[in-house]
Amino acid sequence: MHAAQEHLADLLLDHYCRQPHVTLSLCGFPSDSPQHADDFGTDSLRAQVAALQHAQPRSFEIDIGALASFTSAPYLTVSDEAGHITALRDCLVLGDNNEPDGGYTPHVTVGLYAGAWPMPAVLARLLSFVCNEPLRLRIDGISLLSYAAAEIGGPLAPMAHYDFSAGTLQWDAPPLVRDGCY
Repeated sequence: MHAAQEHLADLLLDHYCRQPHVTLSLCGFPSDSPQHADDFGTDSLRAQVAALQHAQPRSFEIDIGALASFTSAPYLTVSDEAGHITALRDCLVLGDNNEPDGGYTPHVTVGLYAGAWPMPAVLARLLSFVCNEPLRLRIDGISLLSYAAAEIGGPLAPMAHYDFSAGTLQWDAPPLVRDGCY
């Protein structure tokens, strides 16, 4: 991640500090009583947890590899040939919040572009990035994360973690609901 950021430093927005992660699903804004399409309430969270418990996901491995790009951000590719990410995503996808600009591509965002750059020049930079071997990571669970929407590229804050082996959601921060239930 740091090598990719250094490789593209002159193209990227300063002060991007979001931790490396693979987004599985966009939940929306936490709400005790959802009223808008992008509100996320207790019923949605309960449905996601129930779907995960029914699916009983197990630990798996992914590979983080080469540089690629969306129009607004370069990213590191994520390879999951066995389809575990897709299976997890199927448990979490609710409504249309999950594909605001089209299809889903698992990735690790490197940063955000600081301006508009000619596509051939950016592509050449991406292709010149040396990635000797993909980084293999073991995935034992997934996390519910939040961030300050007004802070572009700001840090993620852990809220809860779903451990595959335990099949439960453990809260790191106060739960989305006030009665302690999810």
